[in-house]
Amino acid sequence: MSLLPLIHRGVPALLLGACVWLSLLPVEAVAQKGGKPPAGGTKPGGLVTLPPQRADRVKELMGRVKLANAQLEKRLQAQREELEECYRTYRFDERHCRRLHQALRQTQDQLLELHHQFQIELRSLLTEAEYEMLQQEFRKAREEKFKFLNGQKKRGGKPVWKE
Repeated sequence: MSLLPLIHRGVPALLLGACVWLSLLPVEAVAQKGGKPPAGGTKPGGLVTLPPQRADRVKELMGRVKLANAQLEKRLQAQREELEECYRTYRFDERHCRRLHQALRQTQDQLLELHHQFQIELRSLLTEAEYEMLQQEFRKAREEKFKFLNGQKKRGGKPVWKE
């Protein structure tokens, strides 16, 4: 049995929400393509529109957070693999494993702090109404993704889509 699922439970599971949030939400969802925003503050597709300067700031924030998140996730994965490697032998170095546990927790804490800071900065860039519209877009994107993922069955290793 692999230890990765066990290591992945708990705090890292909370981080999945942040990662999903960042990956599902298209950066274009916050950008105004030009001209005046449509009435109601959304684009024809229902996406939130922002003035260009604020849209740029949100895109920059999202890009910066995505990059930092990817780096931390890469480090976390390497630490998990090192810990799993440590446990592969019957006789293992308990001190080394404990140090790896500590390193994993530190990286998880950094991911949580990154998500927290992202939430603070995002709210400083958006009004409450814009934030709520963005949340609605996130919920729609998440529902569409889950519909897509749940709409497939595997037959002989190949997906079959429900009509």
